[in-house]
Amino acid sequence: MKTGKPGQVGGITGGKIKVYVHKLNTKLGKETFKAKIAFAQKEDIPPLLGRTDIFDHFKVCYNNKQKETTFILF
Repeated sequence: MKTGKPGQVGGITGGKIKVYVHKLNTKLGKETFKAKIAFAQKEDIPPLLGRTDIFDHFKVCYNNKQKETTFILF
């Protein structure tokens, strides 16, 4: 994990956590691409997939009412 590029990410609370960013092969649906994935030092935080590489490949639609996120390939 610590071989990735060190960084920090912030959330809605304004606090920041230390992460290690890796560029990994990622598959979403049938599409495979390289994406930056951040791994936090804290065990209770899952790997974080950010907007940076996802928005280059997909139109992302949030439906809060149905609690659904849809990824539409460009």
